Amino acid sequence: MVAFAFLPLGVLWPAAPAGAATLPTQSLAGVWKTDEGDFLDLIDDSGAGTFDTQVLKDACDAGPRGWVLRGTVNGTSIEGTMLRCDPLDSKLVVDCGLEHLWETPFTANFTDLEIVGDRRGEYYNFDTDSNGNYTNCTFDHYTENSFTYSRMDCPLKNFEELGERYVADESKRADEVAKATEMEGGATLQWTDENLAPGGLKEKAEIFKAGLLTWGYTGRINSAYRAAPYQGHFANLRHCGLELVNNIQSQPDLAPFLATSVDRLKAEVAKHAIKSELYSVGGYQIPVPFVCWREPITICPHVDARAVDMTIVPDDNQTLDWIGAMYGFCRPYRDKDRPHWDYVGDNAFGVDKCKFLGMGPGDATITFKANSPVNIKVEDSYGNVVGYDNATGMVVNDLGSTGAFYSGPGTEPQIVQIFTVNEGNYTLTGVGTGAGSYTLSASVSDLFGVELDEVASAGTAAAGAPITPFQYRMRDDYSPAFPLKLGRFTAAQAANSITWEVDSAAGTYNATVDAAGISMVLSAPEGSVLVLKQDGAGGPARVTVPAAVASSNITVRADGVPLNFTRAAEGSWVVLTFDRPAGATFVTVEGVAGQGGGGVPPGGVPPGGTPPPAPGGANATLLLVGAAAAAALGAIAFVALRKRKGKAP
Repeated sequence: MVAFAFLPLGVLWPAAPAGAATLPTQSLAGVWKTDEGDFLDLIDDSGAGTFDTQVLKDACDAGPRGWVLRGTVNGTSIEGTMLRCDPLDSKLVVDCGLEHLWETPFTANFTDLEIVGDRRGEYYNFDTDSNGNYTNCTFDHYTENSFTYSRMDCPLKNFEELGERYVADESKRADEVAKATEMEGGATLQWTDENLAPGGLKEKAEIFKAGLLTWGYTGRINSAYRAAPYQGHFANLRHCGLELVNNIQSQPDLAPFLATSVDRLKAEVAKHAIKSELYSVGGYQIPVPFVCWREPITICPHVDARAVDMTIVPDDNQTLDWIGAMYGFCRPYRDKDRPHWDYVGDNAFGVDKCKFLGMGPGDATITFKANSPVNIKVEDSYGNVVGYDNATGMVVNDLGSTGAFYSGPGTEPQIVQIFTVNEGNYTLTGVGTGAGSYTLSASVSDLFGVELDEVASAGTAAAGAPITPFQYRMRDDYSPAFPLKLGRFTAAQAANSITWEVDSAAGTYNATVDAAGISMVLSAPEGSVLVLKQDGAGGPARVTVPAAVASSNITVRADGVPLNFTRAAEGSWVVLTFDRPAGATFVTVEGVAGQGGGGVPPGGVPPGGTPPPAPGGANATLLLVGAAAAAALGAIAFVALRKRKGKAP
């Protein structure tokens, strides 16, 4: 006697990431794949608490079935009836006369990715005759068998769901969801309670905005705080884009059933005007947005409540950067995201980099792209390979699905995107799939979704022939330098007369400051300004710089208001004398930069008996800051960059 039972393969319930809440979907509605290869469109009537299915592709050879699963929904639990299918050549169907389609009850739970449950099976006893046929078939008992369905589309989550995912403090969740809803409705300028407190970000940004007016600029603050669920919505768009690309790439016959999901994603990306990488798969152009998506979302600048977006007119580089620096603001993505300003502290002059978090490999995503006809693979400096191995004819991903993505051989454009990034060389190689020209590119975006660097190469491919290797070196740090460079104390010649060594684009030179309360000197590679930060008392000031760095047109202002000054030439030096008004914060001397001069004089003693200047260049700029006394210089605190570097094994 032989026993036979309907037993599908069982799977384990997927564990949620450590510290992460299980995130339910709003409904079952969407495209699902059964563990037997069927594609289903689950139709959820949430008002009635019931659901049904439309069969998109039936793996049953006796089909197509009109439905596969139907029943009731209660929260994240479902139960009802499953229509099972046995192949037409099944011996239980052929020899025992059982129906190939049969109904059975089930219960299950669902998440945003899977339906996992149990359904009832039937166990039959039978004999086997000399020809191998089943005889004397009799039902024996019921069995319990597990099943798993996987979601193939990607539903965009609502703010309540995103709040569960990204707001750990339940007491703040409802407020964050409300803020996100308001932002989606157009209320993009929001502040936290900390922002609104005296001395908070709002006050700092408003002071910066008001200060811009005195230099002839107008500024408008467009956005500040971004609620975590709202940023989570952008992260959701990115995850959905990658998930759709991956599902269609691995299962091309799924593509016709995902048009609605792709269209929904494209519409949402377009509505928010998010810069994206386009992936061509299955006849679709699927956008994968460049956004701040890595967890925790709270590290994103706007969610962390340390950034504002401002529209400033006119929008230039040099002047805006040094003005922003005086008010503690830095524009870290000047050429990529011009309106974005990070607040880096009241004493920002000691900060080496614009970004506290850094932009090194551990914070970055690197994207390699080939516009074919080529198949490509990428190898990092540790020997990890992602892409198509022409020698074996296999796809390789040594970093795993969470560390890298490959769009697959034959895709156009062909993309390798690496999330587990290491510093050092990345080498792209490949083989031609036909004759024609190709282009290769490598781009780096930081964890906030801003593209930091891009390089490209071109060549001509021949079918079966290797292409010229393309190499990109991932730098240790992509953080831009703070626009103001700290000068070094050199000598004190007399009371309130101090010489500083400062940096310029062409080298270093010495400058002497005669004024009470000056404790710091800074320089900027770009811009044409010298700034004194006052202690409030005001008073006379005398600044001596090499003539080669002083332009013919100099303007002196106190908090943007023009001041009278005198200018005198003394040998190879220029001496500027003026009175600093009491109460002013900044006195700026604009135009302290050479205009095509021949460099700083090689020798000479500046007026007042200060040491001769070091060799330097004509494009130097200065910034002078006064706060307490020269002796306080040693107490300047420097903010260390926090680095996160992921090394592959």
